[in-house]
Amino acid sequence: MADNKNIGEEMRNLNGLAPVGALQQFYDELDLMSSAEYRVKERKLVRKIDLRLMPMLFLMIVMNYLDRNALANARIQGIEKTLHLHGTQFNTAISVLFAGYIALQVPSNMIITRYGLNGAKGIPSWRWLFIIEATITVLIAITSLFILPDFPHTTKFLSGQEKAIATRRLETSSGSNDTERGPLLSGVKMACVDYKVWLLALIIITKTSAGPVTSFIPTLVATLGYSKVNSLLLVAPPYVFATIVALAVSHSSDKRGERCFHIMVPIFFGMAGFIIAATTLNFTARYISLFFMLAGVYGSYNVALAWISSTLPKPIEKRAAAIALVNTVGNFAQVYSPYLYSSTDGPRYLHAMIANACFCVGCAVVTFALRFCLVNENKAVAALEGRFASGIPPEKVEVEELDVSNPGAAIAYAPGFRHAL
Repeated sequence: MADNKNIGEEMRNLNGLAPVGALQQFYDELDLMSSAEYRVKERKLVRKIDLRLMPMLFLMIVMNYLDRNALANARIQGIEKTLHLHGTQFNTAISVLFAGYIALQVPSNMIITRYGLNGAKGIPSWRWLFIIEATITVLIAITSLFILPDFPHTTKFLSGQEKAIATRRLETSSGSNDTERGPLLSGVKMACVDYKVWLLALIIITKTSAGPVTSFIPTLVATLGYSKVNSLLLVAPPYVFATIVALAVSHSSDKRGERCFHIMVPIFFGMAGFIIAATTLNFTARYISLFFMLAGVYGSYNVALAWISSTLPKPIEKRAAAIALVNTVGNFAQVYSPYLYSSTDGPRYLHAMIANACFCVGCAVVTFALRFCLVNENKAVAALEGRFASGIPPEKVEVEELDVSNPGAAIAYAPGFRHAL
């Protein structure tokens, strides 16, 4: 039976990667396990890692978005009046915020709104908003240093056998065990000359160009005619809905191993939301459009980010640089897009809604283009494996291991590796 098959026999097909030396004993133990026993231990490991990582990652992403959207909430709590902001000065404040955010992307990769505080200790509520959120964010960041691991083979809370299983999972899914090392600058060069990095960057920048609607959602909700507190409360349901959609889309994408259509389908719903908001001032229609906007733009954002790692799995320096570059380019949208929401365009914000709908179309087009390119790359890899199966010596067929000093060199992936589509 397949379940009784020795796991070592299965893993011999992955002969393109050398095991991590310090874990050789545990690799040998894994090879003696049956497939069924190995799967049980693998599932147990995944649960252990999830319980360790997910709560902290959840807190970090929540605070990231709270901090980035603090200006939006502060706007309806009086920041413009207090600071005497006029015209596009609020838009400029958002642009300046993201200029600093963007500037730290590459260097860093490479080496709940409170109520009832207005006037407390003579500090306006919008200032308390920044103080509280910033304090929580810093504490979470410091705590994460002691909780989040670096790589599977160096993770202290895993046993030797668990490290071997985690490392092998990387080998089977991406053809890399994250032990290869090279010059950091070479990783940046390799990322810069890979066309896939720029297609991924286009996907992210088109999404983030439509994304700044979140900075103005409290303002859009305020146009519905409610008080400040009720306006902020009405902001919550669209975000909750977007969270549910994001979890469902991410789970489906991971289970099916598919990326392209899990990005395209939600983005078309986002486009529908922008079109609705552009064509009517009806309360119900505009409020429903907020659900479509957020779920459409951010419902598949995680999938787009995950596509970066699965498309550019190795070497680790290139992957880190690629993720930073894609995020950097993507967040440039946060600098110019706030100017689409001029106060003189309210309450319809027609220009912004039309532009956002166009960004959604652009995102879908580039997403499908990347899929087309990856299909061709997968065919090329399959052709090489076919030549190996025909009896040609492995050293004549296997793609050479990457020379990190040469950005144009080829990369070796584990046999059977395919880019996620």
